Amino acid sequence: MIEIKRIDMERAMSRAVTEYMTELAPSLPPMWWTLDLTYGRIKLDGLAVEGGVRAVQAWAAELGLTQVDEPVNAGTVVYFGHAVAKRIDVVEVWCITDRAAFDRDTDELIARGRALRAAREAASADGAGR
Repeated sequence: MIEIKRIDMERAMSRAVTEYMTELAPSLPPMWWTLDLTYGRIKLDGLAVEGGVRAVQAWAAELGLTQVDEPVNAGTVVYFGHAVAKRIDVVEVWCITDRAAFDRDTDELIARGRALRAAREAASADGAGR
């Protein structure tokens, strides 16, 4: 019996989407692309591999995206919009401009997630013991 690992499947999908997007626009800087199919919507996400802000701006111009004034993550530049392609709900391209700020923000987000998960587990354990 074969074992299908989610992370391996996601990586394979990302490689395929990256290859497809690179072939669509070979003159644009390379990006690492992912496709998110969560909650019945399609989100295409591109992270600049090299070229930073200029790479993101080039892709954003090509896709008709708008810069996000206050990105969710500190230390990033993000462009966002609805796809020019049919049946793709959202496209986002971004890059990290300040690694230290990005890492701090990410660490805080992870810590908040862990605290929330622990609180839920504690509440669940309290409810089960009644």
